[in-house]
Amino acid sequence: MKEYKIAQIGSFDVENYGDLLFPDVLEKCLSKRIKIMDIYLFSPNGGNKPFSNKKVYPIKDLEKIIKEKMFDVIIIGGGDIIRLDKVVTSKYDFSYETAYSFWQIPIMLANKYNIKVVFNAPGVPYAFNSSQLVFNELLLDMVNYISVRDVKSKEHLGKKYQNKCFVVPDTINIISEIYQKEELINNKKKLIKDKTIPKLNDYIIFQTKIISENHNLYTDKIKELLKYITDIDGKDVLLMPIGYVHNDIDFCSKFADNTNKKIHILKNKLSPYDMLSVIASSSGFIGTSLHGLITSNAYDVKIMAINTENLVKVTGFLNLIKKENLEVNDMNNCLDVYKLEFNNQDFHLNDIIKQKVYHHFNKIADIIISDNVRNIDVSTNYKFLNYTYDLIDKYENSKKLTEQAEQVKNENIFLKTELEKIFNSKSFRVILALRKIISLVSRKSQINHEYCITKKSHKLKKITKKIAIQIHIFYIDLLDELLKNLIMFPFPFDLYISTDTKEKKKNIIAFLKKNNFSNTFIVEIYENRGRDIYPFLQQMKPVINNYDYILHLHTKKSKYADYGDDWRRYLYYTLLGNEDNIRSIFYLFEKKIKLGLIFPVTYNKIENMMQIGGSKIEVDTLCKRMNIEKEFNNVFPAGSMFWAKVDAILPLFNNFSKEDFAIENNQRDGTFAHAVERIFVLLVESRGYYYLQTKNNTEEEQV
Repeated sequence: MKEYKIAQIGSFDVENYGDLLFPDVLEKCLSKRIKIMDIYLFSPNGGNKPFSNKKVYPIKDLEKIIKEKMFDVIIIGGGDIIRLDKVVTSKYDFSYETAYSFWQIPIMLANKYNIKVVFNAPGVPYAFNSSQLVFNELLLDMVNYISVRDVKSKEHLGKKYQNKCFVVPDTINIISEIYQKEELINNKKKLIKDKTIPKLNDYIIFQTKIISENHNLYTDKIKELLKYITDIDGKDVLLMPIGYVHNDIDFCSKFADNTNKKIHILKNKLSPYDMLSVIASSSGFIGTSLHGLITSNAYDVKIMAINTENLVKVTGFLNLIKKENLEVNDMNNCLDVYKLEFNNQDFHLNDIIKQKVYHHFNKIADIIISDNVRNIDVSTNYKFLNYTYDLIDKYENSKKLTEQAEQVKNENIFLKTELEKIFNSKSFRVILALRKIISLVSRKSQINHEYCITKKSHKLKKITKKIAIQIHIFYIDLLDELLKNLIMFPFPFDLYISTDTKEKKKNIIAFLKKNNFSNTFIVEIYENRGRDIYPFLQQMKPVINNYDYILHLHTKKSKYADYGDDWRRYLYYTLLGNEDNIRSIFYLFEKKIKLGLIFPVTYNKIENMMQIGGSKIEVDTLCKRMNIEKEFNNVFPAGSMFWAKVDAILPLFNNFSKEDFAIENNQRDGTFAHAVERIFVLLVESRGYYYLQTKNNTEEEQV
């Protein structure tokens, strides 16, 4: 019988519970069906697989090892790795596109060396844009067997693959067949004997990751839940970090209450096998970890999912096992879900799920044994093949990529200099004035603007609705200017701040404390992509449903114009400015039920620029995602600062992905962030609301 050599691609080089179980499940299941010579693991960094001596090769060495070993098949997955954002975890290097390395590069190499490729039910966490789908389709045509772990992942691959892609439960669902419960119970006894874990009989495991560390509502509701479990239900709570790579331990430590002897924390690192031993004997698992939920359910352990991020993978799993009622998206409902649903669970679908996974591995085994390899026909796709192989060469030569990046940077500097010469020339000024006149005539004939001037007489004395203010602070030298506007706010609000470095976060917190800022505030770090828009959407996504009104601001500076500071001050003044103006804005919101969006009248020096520009493709893509049929009419909150009723813009928070937004490179137009800026009015109107453009007339204009 032939012995097969297999390459498996995934995140096997970091300390993350579920990812480290995938190779174990694959090897155990395939070895029952075919004879395996060896399985070679590949991950971005390489090294040893955590908690074992198994070698993990860096993906950059994949082609070299293919030449040495000539694999029979390359297996991609599992895990959320069919994606195009730059960094899947901070443990991976920023020097290359991590997501490409997980699946695109291996597919290209498989095609180049005539090797079969199969998907081991990975996740596709985000939708691809139209241009990405075109490229992805060419790659996916090379794959012998496409499987993903939930329906939403299948949708994200695009319409072409709806009949070619199989939805297969995450393969960890059969973990109880790999490691028997009796075996795990015996291992747990050893862990207790060695004092690695405490001796507990009736305990519920609690786990959560650090994403909501600073959110008071989140932590308060968790404390309320844990108190109920220990005081009312009389059970012990075991705080168990699962994703060491995500620093679960830091957040779990927040709930280690020394005054409550029924709450315990595991500070010693456990291997995935040891974690399984603790989970299999527990009375329940509550947490954010998908594989904590999956492995618990596999051993008939009750579960409850905390999914305030609305992750596709968690929702998909709960839909699969028909336990949608055990998903907590709003922390205000956390205790109620536990009281009403937690103890009313059955596990009748587990056997059906296991049979689906068995069938999946049968398919993989059949493909490995067969002679069928899906190569792109060189005669019809010669240009594409040349392009993909060129990508591989570039990927493996990071020095060359760095040199190319430097060259592009120098070209951009040159182009910027040339543009400034043009902008400063007399001829351009004449043309600019002419364009402005034409634009104004065109706009007056086509657009029916809604204007409103705030007045002192229109004042709301109090409001019971919940207000959030989100500010993206890139330039911390504007903190004083922001604070002067915020301290005039007459109603209670929660402040969310996003920035892009640890140093800035430290300075922002120090500044607010020094100036005795009394409101609740959260400062979080996000990658410098998508200008202010991506941090705004990403930070507010988990908590947006907790609020009725939202204000978005940012530290705007326009490097290409001499009026940038005046424009920013005008926007701040119009949206905040003084107490009378703020009360007047809320008077309008509360009086006009269908008023969904308020933003400043367009700053006079940019009126001629109120066009769709190079963002048409991205605007059309976004409209399609949210089923918006209205045509763009050149009206939008220029500068992307506005007040909104949350319900009026709510769909936007569930219709973006990280990779939609480009890394910052001084782009002036045509990005997804520019498209989002232009879609607010269309979105609000599609939701049955209307917008107002406003001017602050409560005192003499300051700008």
